[in-house]
Amino acid sequence: MEIEKSHKMDNLKKVLSNIKVIIFDLEGTILEMDADWEKMRKKISDYFLENFNIKLEFKPILLKIDEALELLSKKRPINELKQIKEHALNIIEETHINAAKNSTLFDGIKDLLKKLKKLGYQLVVFTRSGKKSTKILLEKNGLNKFFKIVITREDTEHSKPSSEGIIKIMNYNNFNPDKYLIIGDHPYDIISGKNANIHTLGVLSGIASKDDLIKVRPEFILNNIVELLDYLD
Repeated sequence: MEIEKSHKMDNLKKVLSNIKVIIFDLEGTILEMDADWEKMRKKISDYFLENFNIKLEFKPILLKIDEALELLSKKRPINELKQIKEHALNIIEETHINAAKNSTLFDGIKDLLKKLKKLGYQLVVFTRSGKKSTKILLEKNGLNKFFKIVITREDTEHSKPSSEGIIKIMNYNNFNPDKYLIIGDHPYDIISGKNANIHTLGVLSGIASKDDLIKVRPEFILNNIVELLDYLD
């Protein structure tokens, strides 16, 4: 498939020859998860509307949950707010767990990961999914052996587009930011990378359109992650 070019596309090979750590998103980047995400959003929306009279469109869902909690923060004690958030996140996690059980890798992913490991890259996962669903995703698809570090939603206070997860990854080995590359299908993946001043690569295999990715200005855009093979030595 012909490559979708972003600015500086010709420099991708040079960047890959210099970096040491590649940070991967999961869903839409290296695998597919089959779930009714709109049903999940409606369930959370109904929960906040019926119990707290808060009406929001829960998209993006994690940020909107935080927005709903902010609206409640003047009326509810901290311990109750934590319970409310936990209930909402449990709805998400239940959906993700079911989807993880039915997940499938994109074609060629394992060959790519084997090649990257052979070339000496450190491979890391950074996902907005929770620990339980991420564990299922990695085990079901035989991916545990490839990833040195796995950062989930529960490992940080703030999820993407915050760069907190990336900073945590960087603290493991203290390389300069230019030694890291994040790859993802969602604008939040790119924004989190840019906030951490690392290299960014968007792929068109997931939820976002080419225009969606161009708006957040990744350094590079590929149709899918396996095209990375064309730029490796």
